[in-house]
Amino acid sequence: MTKIGLFYGTQTGYTETDAETIQTEFGGDTVVEIIDISKATASDFDRENIIIGCPTWNVGELQADWDVFYDELDNIDFSG
Repeated sequence: MTKIGLFYGTQTGYTETDAETIQTEFGGDTVVEIIDISKATASDFDRENIIIGCPTWNVGELQADWDVFYDELDNIDFSG
């Protein structure tokens, strides 16, 4: 079974801390791989299960790292 991909972006560190908590609760790094979206590629999403940690700012603006990657999401096949 492939690891769950937990993708996150963070400015303040809170979402990263939440990602680490989720990883621990799910059984650790053998179950969940934490991936910083600023370092991710489309091929990192090639897995059966994903979790997205995407904080917003002000009135719903995307976090900066997600804003950079956002258009790439259109090129990823999320079916299945």
